[in-house]
Amino acid sequence: MSTAGTVRIAAVPSATIAVLPEVIAAFRRIRPDVRLEISDLDSAAVRQRVKLDAADIGILSATPDDPANGNLILEDDLGIVCRKDGQISRAIADGCALSWGLLEREPLIANPLCHLVDHPRVTELLEACNLVARNTTALLSFVRAGLGATILPRGALQHQPEELAFLMPRDPETRRQLRKIRSDDRHLGPAAEAFWNAL
Repeated sequence: MSTAGTVRIAAVPSATIAVLPEVIAAFRRIRPDVRLEISDLDSAAVRQRVKLDAADIGILSATPDDPANGNLILEDDLGIVCRKDGQISRAIADGCALSWGLLEREPLIANPLCHLVDHPRVTELLEACNLVARNTTALLSFVRAGLGATILPRGALQHQPEELAFLMPRDPETRRQLRKIRSDDRHLGPAAEAFWNAL
């Protein structure tokens, strides 16, 4: 089967869940002959891939006040993802205030999004953390298995079992943006330009 070009997309894992399925479905209806190659990476690696021309389009995470380049695709809330029968959920049920500090009640499963939360207790927990994962599916599996709690966007829990809870502390309220980037030094081919516009 011949294709009308290839589009190489480097994206943070949460974008592969929250954004790409719908965009790919719509894109395939208008450009079914284009090959799409998706890599899920952390934001630093996404930026590097685009810079080195190893990806045509990148999708990365940033805080709303981050001056990083790129075009906004989506903005959503970050929160604590934990088991509904775990220590964090029990503390909330017992009347504890909803705070990022609740993460100290369970082992923290770190991921790059944790660094977007500006709370001293999260910073301390990250320094002592001994389990790190970058893939959203792996993070959710680890939480389901009772290995601890993590920080993810609300959209990461779409289609997840009811045993998981999403708690959104407001000390501070933390939002994450997904932004699309491309190289300023190179023009996108027609297929990649079409996918960029679909995003």
